[in-house]
Amino acid sequence: MAITYKKCPKCNSKNNIPIIYGEPTYESYLRSKNGEVMLGGCCVVIDENDKSIMNEYYCKNCGNEYGKKDVIDSEYNKIRNIYGNIGGYFEGYTAFEIDFIKKEVFFGTSIYGDDKKLVKKIRTENVERLIEQLKEVNLLNWKKEYINKYVLDGTQWNVVIDVNGRKRFKYGSNEYPVQWKKFCEIISSFIGRKFK
Repeated sequence: MAITYKKCPKCNSKNNIPIIYGEPTYESYLRSKNGEVMLGGCCVVIDENDKSIMNEYYCKNCGNEYGKKDVIDSEYNKIRNIYGNIGGYFEGYTAFEIDFIKKEVFFGTSIYGDDKKLVKKIRTENVERLIEQLKEVNLLNWKKEYINKYVLDGTQWNVVIDVNGRKRFKYGSNEYPVQWKKFCEIISSFIGRKFK
């Protein structure tokens, strides 16, 4: 399941309308009167990368104005736990678990990857840094499955992300998201053990 950008990060409502900027046309004026859009003004503020930093949505339930970055930050800050494993029948599995609430990291290697042991406790600032790195690899927007149907056996992996009590499953068999290598580097560095 990918991030839903039209969901208000303040009240979780999907009763939102887009905010449009620039000189309004008569049609956009009428649409605003009908509650289909909100007029945001004539000026658009951009950052050093020539990207707009203006809010994109208006929540009709709570009056919150927000952009995609606000939604991304909100979703990643709700992560409670990440579990992942990779391997195959003949070579065994490597597994990790990061508990964001208890601030504990587990790691294990076995035929089933179920022998995880506590590796270390982590500090809040380390969790915050990890969250920023997970945003960079777009973890919450990965597809549910990555399957190479032309390879049998081989290597399988899965990542389970608990976002505010709701689990998001990502799975692959001999195929990976574009950001997989970077993700493995981030996890390996964070837990202090090799995960790949």
